[in-house]
Amino acid sequence: MKRLFWLSAVVLAWALSTPAHAYFVTLPASLAAEILSESVPMVLLPPNDFEASDFTVEWVGAPLEGVEARLGRESLQWVRLTDVLLLPRGRLLLKARGAEAGIVSHAGFNQVFDEETAEIPVALISGEVNPIEVRIKRGGREEKGTLKLRFRPKDTSAERRILRDAACSRFGVEVDTENLGDGWVFLGCRMNVLGGDESRTSALELYVFWDNVGQKIEINGVETPATVASLWPVRLRSQPGALRLKAGAHSMKIRYQLPQRMQLFSMGMGIGPYSYIYEGIGRDLAKPAIPYMTLYGSFFLNETFRVVGFNATAFSGLGYSDLGIYLSTENLKLFDKRVILNLLLGGHVIGFRAGGNTYMVMGAPQGFEMIVVDFLKRANNLSLGGFLYPPIGGKSYYNVWARWGGRIFGEFNFISWQERINDHRIYTRSMGLSVGFPLFKLF
Repeated sequence: MKRLFWLSAVVLAWALSTPAHAYFVTLPASLAAEILSESVPMVLLPPNDFEASDFTVEWVGAPLEGVEARLGRESLQWVRLTDVLLLPRGRLLLKARGAEAGIVSHAGFNQVFDEETAEIPVALISGEVNPIEVRIKRGGREEKGTLKLRFRPKDTSAERRILRDAACSRFGVEVDTENLGDGWVFLGCRMNVLGGDESRTSALELYVFWDNVGQKIEINGVETPATVASLWPVRLRSQPGALRLKAGAHSMKIRYQLPQRMQLFSMGMGIGPYSYIYEGIGRDLAKPAIPYMTLYGSFFLNETFRVVGFNATAFSGLGYSDLGIYLSTENLKLFDKRVILNLLLGGHVIGFRAGGNTYMVMGAPQGFEMIVVDFLKRANNLSLGGFLYPPIGGKSYYNVWARWGGRIFGEFNFISWQERINDHRIYTRSMGLSVGFPLFKLF
């Protein structure tokens, strides 16, 4: 128990001492070079059905005679960069008839021709802001040309061309497409918390990648150049809750929801019928359904650390109350941040009556929680988790749950525990369904 206490204290101290800027986004000087970097993770589950054939290769100015360029048919890949963006890359295939030598250059990389052919990875960003330089020697002289990529989708439906990061779901980000034109959009989101005049204020960092509309757009009527190729980071307050973007004849409206004040502590409750079994000192009990209440508390430390509390109370003549306090640490993100694994470090205390006396026993079952973001429906998550303490010295504890929903959620819960009191075995098992909802927020 002492080791667990010190381990939790060390992790908590590290969380509190981590500088806030460690969670900020730093934009690369070259978006194309970052997309092509092998240090960025490739996305296993594509966000939509884009194909390489949705992009064309065009010459800027006069084409090089006898030079053919196209994207590999199966070459489109999605990569994640700066933690908030999903962007595509592909492989450019070139053939230069009669070339004696040649080099193709893109985003700081150079690829030499092998006889008359060359292949080079390219960032799939439209326009002259993302040039591909081709230089070949033929007949004893050097020829130069420049290629650019252009988004030319086969399917022009707007829904297919508006992509949101899973992190945007909790901010209620929605897009009204008035005239998207030939472009496509990816929206990335992060929340930023800063002190204001009177309290902590929250801001939404919205990263708008709008491809194939040029490098200047109007944001709420004000012309704004791209920070890097086709990317406009915007920091938003809780009001007015909407942002209008316009690029020539193309426009869209982005709606979002953000609390004006960041409140660190939240409390929720769940209620429902549970089956209940009690085996104790001189009396056993088995009921198909009893009232059961669960309470959920959370105190925000930073984006990856929270202190969480859990209480389960069985309302019966031989019921109990189980209270746990844990440090929740985000340890792993899988499948492009759609699956998040948290570890839960801490302990709990159970209060119950047996043989006419009231007992309070402590324990240290450790837990985990796996969250599947936007499961079946946007802004609705699936949570699977449990606390485990296998039978040791007559003591055991199992608490397993499956929870789905948003602000209102449904939960299946199974709790079983065993204690040894004066050489007597106390055992309970409860299992049931409950509906959960928020109660209040503080601080």
